[in-house]
Amino acid sequence: MIFGALIVGWIFELIRTAWIGDDAVITLRTVMNFVHGYGPVFNVYERVQAYTHPLWFFLISAVTFVLGNPFYSVLLLSAAFSLGTLVLTFRHAARSVALGRGVALGTLVVLAMMFSKAYVEYSTSGLENPLSNFLAVSFVLFSIRFQESPTFAKASAMFGFCSVFYLCRPDLFLLGLPTALVMTLSAKPRARRWVASALLGALPLLLWTLFSLYYYGFPFPNTAYAKLGLGLERMDVIRQGVMYLMDSVGRDPLTMGTIVGGTLLAFRSGRLEKSLVAGVTLYLLYVVYVGGDFMSGRFLTVPFVVSLVLLARTDFSPMQLRVLGVTGALLAIPAVSSTWLSNQDFSGDNTRVSAVTDERGFYYSRKKGFLTGARKHYRVEDWSLAERTVSKRRMLGYEGFKDGPSVHVVDPIGLSDPLLARLPPVTTEFWTPGHPTHQIPTDYMESVLKGENLLYDPATHALYEEIRLITRGDLNDRERWKAIWRMNFGSHDFGLDERRYRQGYVASTSTPVEVGVSEMQRHVDDGSPWNGEGNRIFYFSLLITLERSRAFSTFEISVDGNDSYSVQTRHNGEFVEIAAIEASGGSEMIGHRIQLASPVLATDTVRILPTTQNGWHSVGYFRILE
Repeated sequence: MIFGALIVGWIFELIRTAWIGDDAVITLRTVMNFVHGYGPVFNVYERVQAYTHPLWFFLISAVTFVLGNPFYSVLLLSAAFSLGTLVLTFRHAARSVALGRGVALGTLVVLAMMFSKAYVEYSTSGLENPLSNFLAVSFVLFSIRFQESPTFAKASAMFGFCSVFYLCRPDLFLLGLPTALVMTLSAKPRARRWVASALLGALPLLLWTLFSLYYYGFPFPNTAYAKLGLGLERMDVIRQGVMYLMDSVGRDPLTMGTIVGGTLLAFRSGRLEKSLVAGVTLYLLYVVYVGGDFMSGRFLTVPFVVSLVLLARTDFSPMQLRVLGVTGALLAIPAVSSTWLSNQDFSGDNTRVSAVTDERGFYYSRKKGFLTGARKHYRVEDWSLAERTVSKRRMLGYEGFKDGPSVHVVDPIGLSDPLLARLPPVTTEFWTPGHPTHQIPTDYMESVLKGENLLYDPATHALYEEIRLITRGDLNDRERWKAIWRMNFGSHDFGLDERRYRQGYVASTSTPVEVGVSEMQRHVDDGSPWNGEGNRIFYFSLLITLERSRAFSTFEISVDGNDSYSVQTRHNGEFVEIAAIEASGGSEMIGHRIQLASPVLATDTVRILPTTQNGWHSVGYFRILE
């Protein structure tokens, strides 16, 4: 009776809070390409793994093949795995201790799930969390069985779970590894049998890695390469990781309280419990080490459910159960508006705390929730190839999905782009964990559109040549395999000027920008819209290469009125400001004639650098007056 009521309550809450975030739709675009025969790729004709969860990807693909709609497929899978996690956890709690107290403890465990902001919000979202949670609980329960009667088959299965963790999301491997090692070694196997069981369990991981190396050309997802090499001090990254945990303490104290309480209680128990605590700790240390994430609570759901199972193994007295229930109720209060009180008008707390956001609040308020936007945003149009075009998208998921397979989407973050993922990201004071922005090299958009390597910078040109061979060449071409070896195992120092990319010297535009003065003079006159035809649209800076090194004292420039700009010239490798242009507040292009106090020394490069940040910027023309 109690269990049935909990199930009904959970389904009711799941429907009210279901949503799909933009990052998840990146996977759904790949699913559509795969189901329609274009390969497991984000952009057709370019073999790039833009998803981090192969197991989740193939499950969604299988259901989408039947249902036809990936949005409903991922919601259905999420609901099934979330419900499965709840059932397994309740049954374990009810059977672990005396019957009366077991049902009470199981009820408290399920209520904790229903009032945990992180667990509720990422029981859907389209990301792999529901599958991760289900696998984590299954792994703990299987570890208990292994401890009771260890066998070779079960030892292989323990390592098999670690492989499956990796295929669900690579960093989850850290959570399962300590328990797999401790439990199998505690059985005191012969060294040969232990190695055999480990290798047998690792077979899924090894097979996938070999496939990834063969098909994509790299052993790890493209997203991993995009997020590496931030160029920041490690302590700054770790500090951001600590802030990620602190953000959860403020928004969702029940989740963090459960993790802390469950691990502390379990650490006083047996070998199995201590190994699970070690896995949770190792996983959280990794989260801190990489700076956490921008999605509040996303990386805490698996430690949360493991901690719940650990609590369920504790034989609490009736008084202790009452204290546990009251404590849980108090910790649940700050997040109750995100769980049980959430409705169609939910908008969450969209304020940014150290680059961490209330992601469901952001998307739910923008009609991406199951109850608020299914018909509009979850519609699937015709998915057939037409004339190929190129588009730049910062919101890679929904916008990329809407573009369809004919549009090659260039992603400044680099999650789906093999070249940008391997270029140094821009180093700025304000950065988003897991989503660094990369400069788009000169002529890259045109290169993608024409299927040629037209890049201006020689070092970047050489790097792109290798990547094109790997991601676009014939799979079995010998030269491709040589390139794969060089990029993964050999020397691949192309001599990139890292400073240019990190400091924004290379422009990020939809058209080539390192141009001569004569071309800039052909651009539109004043009064055009800021994003009108012929304007140079850019994000970080616009670099103008002059036709010859020259000195000047007067110039004209047309810029949009939304932002202020610094006009700079380069001498001895350093940029020096020669003029400042203040924002006028309008959205049209404004022409400026600037007379310098003293002539500029001979220079071959002019940089236009925004000094205020309202997103994209625009230059209409730049003219040096003789």
